Amino acid sequence: MTCDQSRSPFRGQSAPVVVIILVVILLAVTAASGAAVYPSDNLSAWARVAPLPEASDSGASVVVGDWLYLLGGRNSASDAVDTVRRALTLANGTLETWIQDSAERLPKPLYAHTALAVDNRIYVVGGYTGSYERAAYVSLVNADGSLSAWQSAGHDLPDGQERATHAAAAARGYLYVLGGYRYPNALDGVWRAAIQPDGSLGVWEQDAQSLPLPLFRLNAVSDGGVIYVVGGRPNPSDSTTSRRIYRATVGADGHLGQWQNLGDLLPEGRADHIALVDQGKLFVIGGTNGVAPQSTVYVYEIGPAGLIPLLPDRLLPQPRTRAAGAVSQNHALYVIGGLDGATQQNTVYMTRAPAPGLTLSLTSNRHGPLHWGDDIEYRIRFENGPALLENVTITNTLPVLTTGAITVTSISVGGRQEGAEVRWPPWPLLAPGWSAELTYTVRISATMLMSPTLCGDAILVNLGAYAAWTRGGLPGANRSEHLVHGCTIYAPLIAGPGE
Repeated sequence: MTCDQSRSPFRGQSAPVVVIILVVILLAVTAASGAAVYPSDNLSAWARVAPLPEASDSGASVVVGDWLYLLGGRNSASDAVDTVRRALTLANGTLETWIQDSAERLPKPLYAHTALAVDNRIYVVGGYTGSYERAAYVSLVNADGSLSAWQSAGHDLPDGQERATHAAAAARGYLYVLGGYRYPNALDGVWRAAIQPDGSLGVWEQDAQSLPLPLFRLNAVSDGGVIYVVGGRPNPSDSTTSRRIYRATVGADGHLGQWQNLGDLLPEGRADHIALVDQGKLFVIGGTNGVAPQSTVYVYEIGPAGLIPLLPDRLLPQPRTRAAGAVSQNHALYVIGGLDGATQQNTVYMTRAPAPGLTLSLTSNRHGPLHWGDDIEYRIRFENGPALLENVTITNTLPVLTTGAITVTSISVGGRQEGAEVRWPPWPLLAPGWSAELTYTVRISATMLMSPTLCGDAILVNLGAYAAWTRGGLPGANRSEHLVHGCTIYAPLIAGPGE
């Protein structure tokens, strides 16, 4: 079958535009269902692990190596503390008893600050301790998990840029501070400092791309050179919380690209929440809707052009707001302390984000420029994890060619073309550990009024293979990387094995 892409609704659109269209469709389907479903495919059941020695809220948490750290916060009397506590994380996500060493205390009591781990250093910026702070501190993590004495990171935020309840992220060798609050205003400024080879921070510079609006009690994460800003409160005079998520790409020189509004992706506004990234997914946990603490967990797949909302996941055992959060190298997500309303808590909840039930990789046989008449073979490699899967299907939407036409010339055994997709069975059962490779080939050709030999500026975009299954009656899914071929380039946006 020949698909004339010159008549396609995607003609002339780049891969990000196509992905955005798919996201809009997914959101529409989700909204139309009107049902709240809490599958267990993304996260394991929440478990209580080693509690804090003292109740805490508004602290900051990071993971370095096998150690989980809680820095500062407020105690049960709502006083700021300078305490640093750490606990060893075990392979199953549980914690050993928390350790507190007076030699590791912060330079001053702080809460509503931010902390980031970069390599083997921890940075703390801003916060509140009776007054708004602008100081930036750094500590080196020793091999045994202990901390060296805290020092100035080299440069504080500029005078007049003191803040609390802000967000922070690290990307491409820079540390970013975003938004926050300084009486009486919410802030929209974004400041960055280069991380020097010795771990100190360069001079803070204000990025030209301020947040689209002032926000405080927001959260931010970075993934693959992109910063995401999640929720927050825009107006100190009321309790309205934002449903929006924004993204900006970080350039090689640290400058941010224009903020992109991904829309009201949060089903309900959130502030004082946790945002964590693990294995290509964004998790938004707890927080407040402006009225009361919440126990929800929202999950998003991080795609090349934004976020794809997935079904909400397991609820926290108890609502939490102003809790600290971190994710370990063993894919354990932690919710530490926080408020259940007006009362500080010492509980630590843990869940694990297991690797997807079925992993996929997408590669091709082409490593150079394309020409009209070329055949491109796509290879989809899949491997099942340790569980028996049911009703497994694998699909790949036919590549999008910005100009010209594509023809499917062959499909591996069992596969078939259905409209604009290549699809393989549903398999009723897929045994643990089973792996195989599926292939299909397309031919690109010119249409009328186009040069019969020169490919010009045509781009061939494969948005990735998709697998769906059920496990114990619950749905699961995963998507591979996507590939881009051009007439003068070969550029897999995320290279697969062997590419």
